[in-house]
Amino acid sequence: MILNGCAIVFDDEKYFSLSGDNVQCDQRYYITNPLTTQFHVKYKKKKEFSPKLLVLMTMSSKDVFDIYVHKGEQ
Repeated sequence: MILNGCAIVFDDEKYFSLSGDNVQCDQRYYITNPLTTQFHVKYKKKKEFSPKLLVLMTMSSKDVFDIYVHKGEQ
């Protein structure tokens, strides 16, 4: 074995947006008359950095660790 006496560690992290604007099917809208469409429908305010949720999972050849979840402060 190449790594004799060593432990192999796997970890993966994923960020999930909490604002809901990361769903592709909800990003477009269709109108019939742009002149009569209200301003708040055409232009939606969006924060530069939306709040996110971090999920981190780690496991090794010897143990499986707890899942770490952290909510961003934005």
